[in-house]
Amino acid sequence: MNTSELVDKIKAEAPKVTIECDALGIRSERYIVEGDIGLKEEAVLAYAASRVELAEQAAGAADDRQGLLGIERDGKTLRWRQGKTLTYCVWRPSFDNDEEHAEVVRGMDAAIA
Repeated sequence: MNTSELVDKIKAEAPKVTIECDALGIRSERYIVEGDIGLKEEAVLAYAASRVELAEQAAGAADDRQGLLGIERDGKTLRWRQGKTLTYCVWRPSFDNDEEHAEVVRGMDAAIA
């Protein structure tokens, strides 16, 4: 799959959420990818290009190892300080129903265990 095809796929298939706060005059639409990454319209192309590049690199690897993906900012992988407690939230409004939400919560609980 090339970058253009992935952009089209994201725009056609990724859930889209609208974040609004009337009191602050905020309204922002995001495509949700990988289950928890909210991308503004203008960020979809860069995201797709990076994923296609990673897939091409993985396809050219000489062995069967899987690469570790990370979030980058300004070309640097973001990391947290050693000893930092990480927290997360499984945002209920991003799911169609309580059952889907509960399934993801159970999966997250199992993953961190």
